[in-house]
Amino acid sequence: MGEEQPDANMLEWFAGRGIPAEVLQREGISKVCRKMPQTGQIEKCIVFPYTVEGELVNRKYRDGAKHFMLEKDARLTPWRIDRIKETPECIITEGEMDALSFIVAGRDDVISVPNGAQKNLTYLDDFIETHFENKTRIYIAADTDSKGLELRAELVRRFGEEKCRIVTYGEGCKDANELLLQSGAEALRHAIAEAQEVPLEGI
Repeated sequence: MGEEQPDANMLEWFAGRGIPAEVLQREGISKVCRKMPQTGQIEKCIVFPYTVEGELVNRKYRDGAKHFMLEKDARLTPWRIDRIKETPECIITEGEMDALSFIVAGRDDVISVPNGAQKNLTYLDDFIETHFENKTRIYIAADTDSKGLELRAELVRRFGEEKCRIVTYGEGCKDANELLLQSGAEALRHAIAEAQEVPLEGI
């Protein structure tokens, strides 16, 4: 079965997470039925398209049980990498839902790592000169659990402490989507405005 536009159930699911239908349409998010390796069954999946220079290079599938799958042997890239090529700043999140949350808050210069809190970020090497060297500030908006902190540290190591700012979400929220749901888009804008410099070691 080919990809289809989001149906009422999918729109309701996203709306329950603070993401309106117009954002899904703008980002080309669709639905499809795919066999997922975690279950061995055909599952209804959300599809996130990954493009580079406007060309579709990968797709990410998410089923109702929060299982994920990328296309086998497809190119690994950040989600929405094209959107930040010419921007002076960017936000990097741990997942597509958090990136969508920042879009709802009015930031288009946001990308997500493709495979969660993995420390192997060699796929970023393809974009350092073209997409990141021109940045005056990079906001690291990973989750605040242990895996997210490891991802944050590796991103800071790659991009440099001087350029990076650390986004946190306050008491009771571990990621951007939780903050959006708990306190609204203004709280996410405030989280960016209050992002902290990387603390010096031993201070």
